[in-house]
Amino acid sequence: MSKRVPPVKSMDKVGSGPLDTFVQKRPRSSTLGFGQSEKHEKGKENAAPRVVLTVDNLIVALLLNLNNSFLDSSAREEDQSLRPASPKRSMMTAVQSAVEETGLDDSGVVDLMFSDDGETGEEEEAGTLENTEEVNPQPGPSRGIPIPHYRHGDLSDNVYEQFHREVLLDWLEEVRKMKPPVRNDTKRLELENAANWGQQRRKGKLVVQFDTKIPGSPIKGYYVMKADGWRNNLFSYFKRAMKDGISLSHRERNMAYRDPHHPLYDTIKDSNSSSGDKRPPLDIVYIATLFPKEHLKISLIDIMKKELGPVLESEPLFRLLYYIGIFAGRCGYFSMRDDHFTATLKPSHIYIRTVGSPNPLACMQNKVILCDSTATKQALEGFLMAYARKTNEVLGYERYIDTETASPDFEYIKKAIKYADDKIPLFRIVEKGDRSHPPLWANMEQATTLPYTITEEELILRFDPDRPEVKRHYKSFQDMAHLISEVGDPPERYFYTNDKSRNEFKEEFDKIKAAREDKED
Repeated sequence: MSKRVPPVKSMDKVGSGPLDTFVQKRPRSSTLGFGQSEKHEKGKENAAPRVVLTVDNLIVALLLNLNNSFLDSSAREEDQSLRPASPKRSMMTAVQSAVEETGLDDSGVVDLMFSDDGETGEEEEAGTLENTEEVNPQPGPSRGIPIPHYRHGDLSDNVYEQFHREVLLDWLEEVRKMKPPVRNDTKRLELENAANWGQQRRKGKLVVQFDTKIPGSPIKGYYVMKADGWRNNLFSYFKRAMKDGISLSHRERNMAYRDPHHPLYDTIKDSNSSSGDKRPPLDIVYIATLFPKEHLKISLIDIMKKELGPVLESEPLFRLLYYIGIFAGRCGYFSMRDDHFTATLKPSHIYIRTVGSPNPLACMQNKVILCDSTATKQALEGFLMAYARKTNEVLGYERYIDTETASPDFEYIKKAIKYADDKIPLFRIVEKGDRSHPPLWANMEQATTLPYTITEEELILRFDPDRPEVKRHYKSFQDMAHLISEVGDPPERYFYTNDKSRNEFKEEFDKIKAAREDKED
């Protein structure tokens, strides 16, 4: 059975972006949705492990490791109480350890592949210092940005701290489960520093102890003594303190917002004064674009121009990936769905290509279409998906992500297919102040007439892989009066739904309209 070993830290990054198959001179991508299947990805995960070494230093690495093995034997003889005899290591593990410990450079590297069929799963379960080094390796250059798993909950507001604190907790938990636990203070302090946690935050006041077995106590591995004399496992102690810390951080931030001198004081006060049940729901169809983060070197409007054309003959056109979705506009949101970038039990197509990807794409919001009714919203999504599927077929590659939608009337399906056959683009770029299409509160005829207009002001960056922790502003309306002041009076069709959930908004609208007419008189 092949033993998978984490790549050495000097491994070069492979690939330069998820849309490589569509941009000239780019290597193939590892991101799903661009001509690759999940089956292909699983095949890569099961491939034999690789170790990157220099030819010149291979023999030196082996000799150095042989020397280190004698030192390890001496160390084991000195303290057998805390460390059991290590199982026989494979040649692959020995070579990699020597390279990592001696810091050999990787100029003129070649790929060597080893298979260690002699080792068994039982040996891998045994507690060794080598095993503790392989628990949840930190991301190297080829891994992209850190992707937290959030199994321990929120541990920090910063995604990088969140990730490294998860690595620390995972490692402590792994040590605790070893039979018997193995002490490795060097590794523990390294992970604490990376997580911005531990001794450096407590100026040495935290006394961490270690035992392989304590008679009459379930505690083993690393632990601390509480003031009441009880032992507390370090994993549980750190986890609780991290979660308490982020709660305190949120409370302190909320207190700061209550200061009248805070720059967001008025904004938050106005937002809190309007309860969620007063925020009008909206029937939104939106279009978002996914693209390699390298494109962010230019403006969003220039990215669209390089996809829509025209460009100079020497310049290749960009190949962007579009997502079409609908939104109930809960809490008055006038935007694409904000939960695309949040981990859920069933992650969205955008999530698995951005936050949830080891090689994430950037995402921008292109167009938000405000429909006149829920029926129009659902039928329009079906129209656009019919256009998208036919366009993918005509172009021969995936420009639009295929999703399940409601089916509109047949006449709109025929209309969509004709637009695609005639190669009518989805967008055309116009200047600010030009007439926007479709208009606000669009009906079905207006919304199914292509192309749509887009301006530079409409393009909003929703996710930047290099700054994933940045909180993005999503436009919303606090109440019916705010909605009317921004987008005008809703049509009669807006208020009628099967569940009669908008009756209260209809009453509020009638009051606003009556007051306005009285004022005019």
